[in-house]
Amino acid sequence: MMRTLFIAIVLAFVVACSMTAEQELELNRSLKELVEARNSGDALSYLNATHPAIVKYYDDLGKDAMQDRFQEVPKPSGNRTNLHDSTSIVWGSYYIKSSKTSDSLLQVKVEIQLINDNERLDSSLIMYATTPRSKSNWLFVTESDYHLAVYPDFLQLFKTK
Repeated sequence: MMRTLFIAIVLAFVVACSMTAEQELELNRSLKELVEARNSGDALSYLNATHPAIVKYYDDLGKDAMQDRFQEVPKPSGNRTNLHDSTSIVWGSYYIKSSKTSDSLLQVKVEIQLINDNERLDSSLIMYATTPRSKSNWLFVTESDYHLAVYPDFLQLFKTK
């Protein structure tokens, strides 16, 4: 009896904290678009998927900081068929490492594999994706930006202590 009650409580907790199917599909679509935008040098799309607090921070730093941050991969010019040269580090496959929720937010920690010259590197990038719990419009923040003072504390569900 006690075991059944424990399993029921754990199951209810897991279900309450997980994403809906719609949120998960939208997250995967948004991640795919983010990776494609970043890898193709589409700074405007990359910027559009980034949390506004981070965009404002880089905008306040000036045009050069904004371009360095959101145009990490040069946009191909002319009729170049190869999007990336051997010095470009591009984003590859990704997976959800974990998720956390608050009363109003759902946040996931995503690991993105880094690739250079078509070979996987031994390092990866951590991104945080956040959406209101009842919606599925995801905004992204890199791990380095996540810990900036300009990123609101109430949005840092993965806060390190």
